[in-house]
Amino acid sequence: MLRGCYKVSHVHCFDVIVVDDLIIDLLLELPEFPEPEKVILPLRFERQVGGNGNFLIMASRLGLSVKAIGCIGNDSNGRFLKESLLREGVNVEDVFIKSGLTKTCFVLICNGSKAFIGGLTENTVFLQSNDIKEEMFNGKALYFSSYSLIDKD
Repeated sequence: MLRGCYKVSHVHCFDVIVVDDLIIDLLLELPEFPEPEKVILPLRFERQVGGNGNFLIMASRLGLSVKAIGCIGNDSNGRFLKESLLREGVNVEDVFIKSGLTKTCFVLICNGSKAFIGGLTENTVFLQSNDIKEEMFNGKALYFSSYSLIDKD
């Protein structure tokens, strides 16, 4: 963790900056995990902020000043994710909207057990190194996780 703010004092200094892994979780609560070729109906279906969005929201609720750096698609999931983060007090000025799909994860839940299916396709948008500028990192701490580092090829 860095001591003090990395940037000059006239720029707002965030407590935590979170890099990418902005994901939508699609939760399906099931009566049982499906067998091949079997159709079952979910007990519940819900769309939620997932990935690093969970960390951003919890940190903001704890009173920390937080900013997201990342990208989302220009789809309904991207709009939902950005609106959810804004509503929770997360700074999204460095979240890019790109043509394509927001990263998703299907979360299958059955009797307390979970299975995860990543929803990455050739149309899924990713943060690229040329999107990132040094001046974005005006914070005391940096957080990122590995899902956004998966090679999509």
